[in-house]
Amino acid sequence: MQKQFIDISKKIESRLTKDGEADIKELINELNYKVYKLYKLTYDEVKVIDPEFSLSKKEYEAIKLE
Repeated sequence: MQKQFIDISKKIESRLTKDGEADIKELINELNYKVYKLYKLTYDEVKVIDPEFSLSKKEYEAIKLE
């Protein structure tokens, strides 16, 4: 499971290194979603801590940690 977080972090680092202030928003969102799942937050809990959370409940529940 730890590898997922490392891989995303490396992608973010790579984009920042290569492109300066590259658009990394989607990678940061992916990392956040996995952290929410790691802490076993429900969809409703995520909406409380992240009111701009863009996934539907079904999309969020489909995220799996490996």
